[in-house]
Amino acid sequence: MDKEQAPKPQKITLKAFKFENQDVKKSSSEVFGKIKTVLKENFPVSTRKMYLNKDDPKKENDSLSDYNFMNNDEHIVGTLLRSSEEDTQPTIDESFFEKQNLQLMI
Repeated sequence: MDKEQAPKPQKITLKAFKFENQDVKKSSSEVFGKIKTVLKENFPVSTRKMYLNKDDPKKENDSLSDYNFMNNDEHIVGTLLRSSEEDTQPTIDESFFEKQNLQLMI
């Protein structure tokens, strides 16, 4: 009888971003505030998609699939999902990208 094998560990990459003001004429950067304003409008995941290379036939893209505001809206904690629109790979149904958030359970 075969022994059950433990699932293979999944590779997860953690990244952190800090918005810094690059304009010495302004006291702060407006980028974080603009991102926060857009996210609070509750648009679907499909509007938060960025293609990695416009000439890529696979149409690989990153989407901010889920997020939460923390510390009185001073921080955003979220999940970036890399996916492809190539027909040969298993895909996530497009209807999931029309929801406000796409939560992943690993």
